[in-house]
Parts: sequence; structure tokens; C-alpha cells
Amino acid sequence: MENEVVLPTNGILKKWTNYMGGWQDRYFEIIDGNLVYYKSKNDKSFGCRGSIFLKNAIITANEFDECEFSISMGENVQWFLKAENSHSKLLWMRSVVRETIQSDSDYSSTSTKSHSRNPSVSSAILPKTDEDPTKTLTTKLSELEAYRTMCKDQMASIERLLEQGGASCIVPQPSILSIKATHLALIVNINHIVELVKSSKVVLGNDKQHKELLCAKESIGGMEKEDCYASDDNSTIVARNQDLDVTSDCDEFYDADEFEARSIRSTSPVSTPPAPETPAKPEFQFRHETPHTGHYDNLEVSDTHNLYSKIDKLALDQLKYALAGVEDNVWTLFAEDGPMKMYTRQIEDEGGLPVDPLKATHCVKGVTALEFMHYFYDARYKMQWDHTLDSMSVVENISSDAVVLHQKHKTVWPAAPRESLFVSHIRRVDHMKRDGAHDLYIVCNTDIKRPDVPLGSSSSVRVGLTVSMICETIVKNPEKSRKLTRDDVTCNIIYVSQVHPGGWVPTAALRHVYKKEYPKFLRTFTEFVQKNVAGKPNNDMKTVQKYVILVLLLLFVFLIWEENNIGSGYVYWANRYQNVILKNITVIRNSTSKINIGIVIILQTQEDESKYKMALDTVKCYAQYFNYDLHIVKIDENYEAKQKCQHSDFMFRRHCVLSYLMFTSKIANDWVLFVDADMAVINPNNLIEKWVLPYSSKDAKTNIIFYNRIMNHEVMAGSYLVKNTKWSQDFLMFWANYQQKLPHSFHGTDNGAIHSVIIEYCLPDKSKQREFCENKFWKTSRNYHDLSEYEICCQNILNSTKMEKVEILRKGRFSWARDGWLSNSLWSDQDFIVHGWQERRKDKLIFAMWHSPLIDSKFDLSLCSTSEAHKNWKYKDTFYTTNLDVNRRITSFIQNLE
Repeated sequence: MENEVVLPTNGILKKWTNYMGGWQDRYFEIIDGNLVYYKSKNDKSFGCRGSIFLKNAIITANEFDECEFSISMGENVQWFLKAENSHSKLLWMRSVVRETIQSDSDYSSTSTKSHSRNPSVSSAILPKTDEDPTKTLTTKLSELEAYRTMCKDQMASIERLLEQGGASCIVPQPSILSIKATHLALIVNINHIVELVKSSKVVLGNDKQHKELLCAKESIGGMEKEDCYASDDNSTIVARNQDLDVTSDCDEFYDADEFEARSIRSTSPVSTPPAPETPAKPEFQFRHETPHTGHYDNLEVSDTHNLYSKIDKLALDQLKYALAGVEDNVWTLFAEDGPMKMYTRQIEDEGGLPVDPLKATHCVKGVTALEFMHYFYDARYKMQWDHTLDSMSVVENISSDAVVLHQKHKTVWPAAPRESLFVSHIRRVDHMKRDGAHDLYIVCNTDIKRPDVPLGSSSSVRVGLTVSMICETIVKNPEKSRKLTRDDVTCNIIYVSQVHPGGWVPTAALRHVYKKEYPKFLRTFTEFVQKNVAGKPNNDMKTVQKYVILVLLLLFVFLIWEENNIGSGYVYWANRYQNVILKNITVIRNSTSKINIGIVIILQTQEDESKYKMALDTVKCYAQYFNYDLHIVKIDENYEAKQKCQHSDFMFRRHCVLSYLMFTSKIANDWVLFVDADMAVINPNNLIEKWVLPYSSKDAKTNIIFYNRIMNHEVMAGSYLVKNTKWSQDFLMFWANYQQKLPHSFHGTDNGAIHSVIIEYCLPDKSKQREFCENKFWKTSRNYHDLSEYEICCQNILNSTKMEKVEILRKGRFSWARDGWLSNSLWSDQDFIVHGWQERRKDKLIFAMWHSPLIDSKFDLSLCSTSEAHKNWKYKDTFYTTNLDVNRRITSFIQNLE
């Protein structure tokens, strides 16, 4: 039949295994309501590697990758899967959703009975008279949610095709068939539900069943209540079942899926406490001179304390960013939950890598800012409302407004135990309050290090965090002289959080967690405060949901994705090796025909050299062995360059310094290889001439050689080959001075500017196209995604025209350098220079972490001019691999990016 859709019950999908292994092909089957997988189809005889009982599964489509989706059980098991294309993904999602719906019926989709395995989506009929209408309605609602998600994904895919191809775009036939099938299913399900309601055959049973049905009805109307067991957003399909069963006969440890050792079951109905009697409205007055919990007007920390500067600066910095809004191009709204709004602020840390802090806003009536902050700050209450804590202790009472706390968090096996050590500070900051606000308070927490508070065990991991809560009190009609009741006051809340649990999580996954957990935390903590200020006993907290959290619960959710991470044990395992590899340097630099080439590294200060010592030593030894001139320039020690180049942004300033030093002949080489300080020579069996010679003939007009980065759509700004000519000097100075043209947006500093620089300087006839890219994308950029759109727009211009003076090497292994972390620090003979060797990221379980492929971190530079120079490069055998292996990893990354 034309509308027949055959859903898969077995086949190969890619599964995210861990940070080291990345995406791997796995063979999946749907068997008796379970999704199981094996390493390959041929390995079925060895048993499955993992399984998920689909009756309770949550199926989520990735909002950025049209081929990726995830399947999870509660909050403790999550598989990230990727199909070969978007159409295949939709079929797999529908197949899995069918299992969640049919698991309660007398047969499943993988049953051996004679029923059709893949019925047409248009062949659904009304229920038989002997079927339970209530159960059927709930089932059809679940189906409707599933098809709604698929329809959303399909339409998003077609919109992208139309945006890319315009009116002439032809939508692929598989996409048309998928949408047609989903549309038919939607219509059938809606008609089915309407008939059930009209026939009045839906009979409400016990309270539990009644609650499920009410939840289902309200979901249709777009009024999902927070206590309903329903999807969090349109991209999540939730099996509506109160029993959570996480049992499996299969060994799930192979790919290090993180799940709680205990199966979670809920067999008793949820009891609803009786509605409390409405208490009399207490009257109170604001008395500025004697507030019941303290003023905190001034910083009480002694200026001799070692944390004084940190605490003072933290409060001011957090206020600055928390009070900034969307109109300031600081925060971007990404989710709303009733009156609660959530924002993100994508920024770069000093290493140029993205950070994704969160801001949530909320409003509570009947509570003052001081009351709200009192319960958040005071350590005596933390164990009552933060259910992620195993224990908490006060390390130091610095003053009445500052304290150091040490917390141990509940462990989700097999993840490493988490601990947090941080200073907490409360302050009244009325000078920053808005017009109309009565007062303004801030509580800010940030992690610290203390030698007297060691980790509880060798496997424990210390969490990094910066968390702030800012509250202001608004008084209704403050001009009226009267006794105020709680109906007259409102507390506006801003909650800002940035947590580093020691692992890497995709941004899409982070945002999904934010949307789910932050509203839950703020509601629950609000209830705690309201009950306490109303004089209710603390044991009322027993009615609060078991998994209510502060932002630190994000740590445990992060751990679902942090496979293979067992703290220091993981670092030991990642750096393991059996044999030492020494490779002789076999290439020879011919002194009679060599080109005069120098290497330039520019630093701001002498102290910067220690941050990149390991990378710098490899470059020093390489340059010394092959007799390349090495220029390590420290701007603060070079008076002339410092005066000539006074750019405020170091990223632009360094290009000015290089231009000036070439202009003044302080650097007199014919060609210069400019490299970032965190770039290391991993394989000295390469000569720079390999990339210079094709452009060094008398007729060659190329003056500067760039390359496209693999990890994104940028032209690499941190390393290039430049010919020492007047044209090159002028180009670099033009680039440096482009700092003055930066838009007031998320501009990407010199990484973003280089695209407009090349087009404006080399392709003046493309000014209209360049201005379109700048106006459409660059000047309105708010995050990395927007910046990427600007870069792609510029790349289209650059790729359409051959430039005479500038060469840009294409993406892949065609340049002299690449980001080392893309291959998990593995390298092959085809590699020369790797980027990203920052000491602060070495063996740290954070984004772009790297492990040293070398055994000795200290080079003996006295060997570098001898035949024994190669002995400095003592490789761990576990990091040396084939060219084919690295090429496969890089190619896969490029394909996923594009």
C-alpha cells in the first residue's frame, strides 16, 4: 500500500560510547519490548551489551543534529544514538515509541503472533467494545505526542532545505513520504480521541488513573501541570507509566552507561496532603534598623583575609552580569516555564573555548528578599532543602557574611563521588537596585582550594562552581503609610549558575537539563521559604518531591554523559602505556637549498611562558635541531613594539607586533611560521618547507597561507605562514586595526574578524556580499551558532573566487597543524603540530581536555642540536596510531559538522 510504513526492529545505529571512543557502530534489536544492542551482529552469540525496557522509556530528538536522538530511563540511564539519515531516525523513533505504547497490550511489535508487525498508519480503527476506553484514550494521547514530535522534526528539516535552496529547492521524496505518513497518523489519532470523548465511554477509575487522564487532557490543551507525568517540551516523548523498571539481564558496563545500581520502583499511590487551612495574614513592618536576620550592608570580611579580594570582586562581577538583560546583548532567552524564564550567555574563557552559564528569573509573592536570601545562605538549612547532599560541614566562619562550606554529594554509580568546597557570601547592594525596589541582596558562591580539606577518597572529584542568587523586594504602593501584609510584598529573583562537574556534555543536553531542573528547584525552594516564614514546621518538607535539587543536582545529570569518568582513576587509565616508542628524526633540511624560515611565538608577559612550557619546549627543540630561527616575543619586554601596538585586545595586538617586527627587520626571515603558544611539535619528522615550497618560486604571488579549522567553520587565526613582504606587513597591520571595526555583538575577536579582513583587503569587488554577511549575521551575533552563520556566509564568498595573495588550505589534514583533542590526543606519522596544549587543560575532565602522548614533560634542550634530539620525544605506545585511524576520526568530525 502507498501509505504502508515499515518500521525497523533491528539494524545498525551509531552509539555514543565515551569521550575516548566517541561514536561507534552497534547492532540493535527490539525484542519483547526491550531495545538491546550488541557490538556487531556477528557478536550476538556473546550476549548483548545493554538493554532498555521501552515501556518506561523517554525518546528525545536532538534539536541540532537531524540524525541524532536519545533514549533514557528516568534520570539514570541515557543512550545517545545516531541513524544514517533523518528519515531513518524518524522510523527508529516511531518503532521505539510503538513499543512504549503497545507494551501493555496482549502482543508487542516483535511478537510471534499472527498480527501485522507494521500496520499502516492510516488503518487505525475505533476501539472494540470490550476494550477499556480510558486506557485506549491514554494510549492514543501517547501516540499523538510521538507523531507531534516527528512532525516537528520533519518540518524543521524541510525548512532548513528551503532556506538553503530557496524557492528552487526540491524536497527529497523520503522526507515527503515521512511527512505524509506522520500527517495521516496525526489525523487518525485526533479523530479517534474525538470519538472517545463524544461517546462518553471514558470512565474514571481510581485516583491514580484519574490523575493520569486529567494530565493527558490538560496536555492536549497546552496546559500541562508541573505534577503531570508528561513531556517537558515538544521534542520529548514520555511513556505514561507510573512504574519505573530498570532491570536487564544484559551486561551494560561495556560502553560505561551510567545508571543507578538500584532499580527504582514506585508501587504505592502518591498521597496528596489535605489542603491546609488558610492562615490569617500576618502583619509586619519594615524596620531598617532592626531586621530579624541582619543587614549585611557592608563587607564584614577582614581585608587581611586571603579571600577578601576574591569575595569582593565576585559579588560585583556577579551583579554586573546577573542584572544585565537581553537588550544588553549579554543574555539570550532560550526557555520559559510560566512566569519563570531561563537565559544563556555563551562566552569564551581565556583559552578561547565556549562556556555556557545559565540565568533563571522568578517571582514570589508574600516573601521579602532578605527572608529568601536568609534561607538560601544560612548553612543550618541546607540539608533540609538540598536533597543532593550526603553531608555538609562548615570549614570556616570567616565573618557574619562569609563562610566556607564543604559538601559531599550523593553518588550515582558508577560515576565518581563528587565534593564541593566553596566560599559563600551574602551582601546588601541597594546601590544597584532598580527604581521602585525596596532593597537588593546577593548571595554568591564560588569554588576555592584549601590544602587542609583534601578529597574524601582517591576516586573523588572536586566540583568547580560559581552560583549566585540576587533578590529584590517590591512593595505595592510604598507611598501609603500603613502596616504591610504579605500581600503587599513581592520578591523578584535572579539565579545565575555556572557549574564545572569535571566532564563534557553536549550543549543541547545541557539546555534540556536546564529546562527541566531549574523550574523544579526554584519552585521547591520557594515552597520551603514560604512554609518557614509562615511559621509552619520544617517537617513539612517530607511532602516535597524526592529529587528536588539546587543547581548542584546538575552534577549528577551531567554524569549520565560522563562515561568512563571515575576521577583520578580515569586520568590514570587514559595515560596508561606499556612500551616507550622512540622514532629517529630521518628528514634532512638541505642547507644549500633551504629557504630562510623563522618561527614566531608572541606572548604578553614572561609569566605566560610557564603556562605553555611543554608546548614551547617541543618548538624550541625542533627549531634548534633544524636551525630555524625562533623568535619568542614578550610584548611587555619589547618597549618599541609595546608602544607601537597599543591594541586593548591581545588577539589583535599580536598581529600588529609581528607586522612591526618584520617592518623594522627585527625579524628578517623570508618566510615566518606564526604559531599560538599552545601549539606543540608532536612529530619532528616534518619540515616547514613542505608547505612553503609550493609558493616560494619567483613567479609565485602568494604572500600569506591560512588554513580552515576542523572543529568549526573558522579560518584559523592562531597560526599562519607569512612571506616577509610590504604587502604582508600592511595586511597584518590592517587586520590588527580591525579591532576598531568590531560590531557590538558576539564577534569572536580576531577569529571572527579575519573573514571580513580577507574579503575587504583582497576582494574589494565583493564588498556588497561582505556587507550582507556582516549586517545579516555578524552585527546581530549573540552566540557561537550565530557567529558560525557569519563565517559560513564569508566562506561562500572566499570559495567562489581565487585570490592572488592569500591561500587558504582546505579543511582536513592538509595543513601543518590541527587541534589535538579532536582525536583524543592520538597522533600518527602524518601529523606535525597539534594545537591545544594548555597546562590547565591537561588531564582535566573538561571540554578540549588532552593527555600528553609524551612520557617526559621536561625536554633536555642540550640534546636538541645533536643526533640524540629525538630522545626528547619519548612516546607512549597507546597514543601512536595509524594515519588511517586518525583520518577516520577527523573525517567523521567534519561530516558531523557539515
